[in-house]
Amino acid sequence: MNAEDLISLHPNDVFYVFVSQWQPDPEAVNPEKQGRKVIMSMLRPAQSGMVCVCGSGKSFVACCKRRNYWILVCDNPDFKGYSKVEIHTAKYHPADCQAVKAALIEDERFRCNDDSDENPHWLFHNNSPYRFTEYGEINLGDIELKPDGSLFVTAMSKVRMKVMREILEGQIGLAEPELTVEDTKGRIPKPLRLKDLQHGIQET
Repeated sequence: MNAEDLISLHPNDVFYVFVSQWQPDPEAVNPEKQGRKVIMSMLRPAQSGMVCVCGSGKSFVACCKRRNYWILVCDNPDFKGYSKVEIHTAKYHPADCQAVKAALIEDERFRCNDDSDENPHWLFHNNSPYRFTEYGEINLGDIELKPDGSLFVTAMSKVRMKVMREILEGQIGLAEPELTVEDTKGRIPKPLRLKDLQHGIQET
């Protein structure tokens, strides 16, 4: 749906999606390394009969459609649903950092955004064919190997963190991490009309 069609919808018939995307950096010597992350928000139209995007388990019509605000949500790793935005972090203490680094570099579900020895960094995209948009490549999570040897993982939802932990613990063999969760309580008041939004509307 293009922006012109989207703006004709009622605010109760759309939902608010928070998106982190990777783009090549045109100003860099090598645009693919390290690239840049862009945080975006976009409105997407609700589908008939869909389960509510906020995770309540109710229908969209019986839940978020009735609210006078939007709850921030983000794409699930399979791009077949959504989850409420909340910041999940996991801190691992791997015994063999070089082995972990090598495993992540070889794993096609991650983009190695920085392969330096000092602070290597990966972006999780799950190797999904749905991750590409006209704005870049949707980023589902971040992994950083810190100078002290700890592995720091961040994700914008519980579902995203669960999938990343299954890879790191179940496949790479890391021990259980220290976990923290930050509830963003992200709420965006709905305008009377979508064209009243000051930040503009992007195509979906």
